[in-house]
Amino acid sequence: MAISHRLFPTVYIYGKAARSIERSNRNDVARNIRRLREAREESQVVFARRAGLNRTRLSALEKGERQNATVKTLERLAAGLDVDIRELLHPD
Repeated sequence: MAISHRLFPTVYIYGKAARSIERSNRNDVARNIRRLREAREESQVVFARRAGLNRTRLSALEKGERQNATVKTLERLAAGLDVDIRELLHPD
């Protein structure tokens, strides 16, 4: 699901602003990324390469350390995991 960055200054998914991840949502996103990646039995290196991200950035996202995951980054992660972007934001 592609979301246009130019059309919407802030995109809302499940009522949450998706331009960047708020701290309260970061842990949900971190858990979901790791859970979905591990379900595919992929290492961070393999998945990061396929998703077009740096492995250290992926690691930081999975730990909830990155504060500025953009919609573009979420789209890359969702595409790499073959899930809808909303599944990354949905609490476990």
